[in-house]
Amino acid sequence: MAMYEVGTVTGAANQAKVTGISTKWSEPALGIQEGSILVIYRNGSADLYAIKSVNNDTQLTLTRNITTAFSGAKYGIITSETASTSSFANQLASAFTLWRNVVQGWSTALTGSGDITMTDPITGTSVTVPAVSGMAKASDLAELRNSLKDSAKTSAANTFTQTQIFSKGVTFSATITAAGQILRKNSNTQFTAIDAGNLEISSDTTPYIDFHHKGSSADYTHRIITEDGALAVYPGLRVRGGLGVYGIATQYGDLYGQAFIARLNTDPGNIANGTVLQAPRFTSRFSTRGSDGNVDGGQAAMWFEEQVGTNHRLILSVGGFSQPIQYWQFLADGNIYGSQRGSVQFLGTSDARLKHDITPTDGQQSVDRIKALELVTFVYNDDEQNRVRRGIIAQQAEEVDEQYVKHVNISYLDGNKQINSERLQLDNNVIMMDTLAAVKVLIKRVEVLENKLNSTEEKEPPVITNQNTLDAGLAMTDEYK
Repeated sequence: MAMYEVGTVTGAANQAKVTGISTKWSEPALGIQEGSILVIYRNGSADLYAIKSVNNDTQLTLTRNITTAFSGAKYGIITSETASTSSFANQLASAFTLWRNVVQGWSTALTGSGDITMTDPITGTSVTVPAVSGMAKASDLAELRNSLKDSAKTSAANTFTQTQIFSKGVTFSATITAAGQILRKNSNTQFTAIDAGNLEISSDTTPYIDFHHKGSSADYTHRIITEDGALAVYPGLRVRGGLGVYGIATQYGDLYGQAFIARLNTDPGNIANGTVLQAPRFTSRFSTRGSDGNVDGGQAAMWFEEQVGTNHRLILSVGGFSQPIQYWQFLADGNIYGSQRGSVQFLGTSDARLKHDITPTDGQQSVDRIKALELVTFVYNDDEQNRVRRGIIAQQAEEVDEQYVKHVNISYLDGNKQINSERLQLDNNVIMMDTLAAVKVLIKRVEVLENKLNSTEEKEPPVITNQNTLDAGLAMTDEYK
């Protein structure tokens, strides 16, 4: 008794037909015949059916219908030699035929040449292979080593010692590592090469690099291209970090368009009143020349600034050569303040169309105010030459007339330190107007005095007197009582 288990079987419920895949049921040598038992293997169990007839190599008819359908199932057929002498003789002859076919196939393989076709007598599957003589020739170790030297291996890394030519595309699913150059070349003037960290692009027209976002079908989303001897980036360029330019930086813009903009990445919030906030600055400087304890090189800078709750202003600063850094504030209200040298005085506006309540004055109050000012000499604290100067002091002038003095509050950043300073500055225009009025009064007094002297000279000999006598005489006249 034997078991035949080649291939798989399929059968439908309530049907008596069984279909096989890769089976050879009609081969007499196998002994599959009426009465043989078909065993269908299931998980932990088996179904048994008696064979009614063998229709061909791939179809059987059972003695009863199939209880539970199966598809692609593993199976076995229990076979046995027949008790009939004639049937046994037939089986034996078939077995010899099967054995002869196998031996003939091996004989062909051993003695033949070139490619031969061998057929499995059990399954009927055919395969074409080279004859052993051909295999023996190719198995010469030296020749085999040479022929396989540059063949790709699938179980280990490959090292090619000769140039490889791929007639179709190549897809790499991992990192490409190249000790030499990766080259895409059409000609000596048209190529793209990656070599030791360098990317070289050459073209007979204009070489460029295109970027496409999310598979965009547009010509490009961003492009880097050579243009008029320069490198152009479309549609714009953003540098996150420092940028150095050797040469002239030219901004090409539209009429009334923006040029260079320096702004904070994010505006700060919830800042206390009085705090000074700076926007990024524009600086022109030497590398180290002119450096001192205040700056690391002579330099000038410009930036926008806000003193929270007070004003917005443009700042200009200059520093270098052992001089205090000077700051000038250009306020939004039109005033200009300096950190050391005071504020800027503008030309006074005297147009009558801009004034009202215009009333004549005799100028005597101006004389009194000018007389009340105290002349002093002094030296500026930051004057390294200690030069003696003359003038008046703002605090004393303010006591004479508050309009003579302005209070200027200045706040600026010296490095990372905020400097808050209040300065008293003279309003030269007001002082000049009072001086003009005093001069006019004095001119009138001189004219009166000259007239009186001329009249006296006609009647009496010349009188020698001094300024005090003249003032006393003038005081006695009705005009100045």
